[in-house]
Amino acid sequence: MKFGKLALMSGVAAAAIVTAAGAQAADRNGAPNLVVAQNFTNSSNNNSAADLAARVAALEDALAARDERATSDRTRLSTLEQSYQAASWTFDNGRPTIASGDGRFSMSIRTRFQADFAGYSQEENYRPGFAGPRDLGSGVAMRRAYFGIEGRAYRDFQYEFRMNLGGSGVEGAELNKAVISYVGIPGWHFNVGVIEPAFMFEGTTSSANLMFFERPEIDNIAADVFGAGDARRGIEIGWAKTDAL
Repeated sequence: MKFGKLALMSGVAAAAIVTAAGAQAADRNGAPNLVVAQNFTNSSNNNSAADLAARVAALEDALAARDERATSDRTRLSTLEQSYQAASWTFDNGRPTIASGDGRFSMSIRTRFQADFAGYSQEENYRPGFAGPRDLGSGVAMRRAYFGIEGRAYRDFQYEFRMNLGGSGVEGAELNKAVISYVGIPGWHFNVGVIEPAFMFEGTTSSANLMFFERPEIDNIAADVFGAGDARRGIEIGWAKTDAL
């Protein structure tokens, strides 16, 4: 019985010694390698996670930029639709006018007719020595027949184009006015093109508001001498309390 207990205790001791020796061998050989491998694996995982996070952030930024552009495009389209829908026809001072909703663009149709009629009643037989005109012809002369457009573009620019089919000449229709004006500076206007030079009070008055069909001759002489004559091509800079047109 004692011999059996001794054998059992000897077996347990031997097993303990073998286990301790195996643990020491594992510490000397396998453990450092296991730690290095584990550290290497952790480093690779950290790099992969950082790269993945950077890619996700880049994708989120790209999506945000795309959403911002889409929002801007929708806003711009909505603004254009509202402006188009708000465009209106009016009769400003009797002129057919179309204007955009934001007020940046407008166009008016201009026409003006001024005719001169003369009728004479005269005798067919004149007494001897009559010195007056003997052949006065009755008739109608179209002094002015204007067709044109005028308006505003981009808020700070104004324009006017006008043809004249009347007049006393025989050349036919002529370009009476073709001017582009910049009025972005309050009180000032800068005109370029075929303009109507204004030197006197009558010259600054529209032919629609003249008392007679013709302006004083001195005004016409000044326009011919200093205003490029009938061509009237030039540049004009002026100051006024109202718009140029």
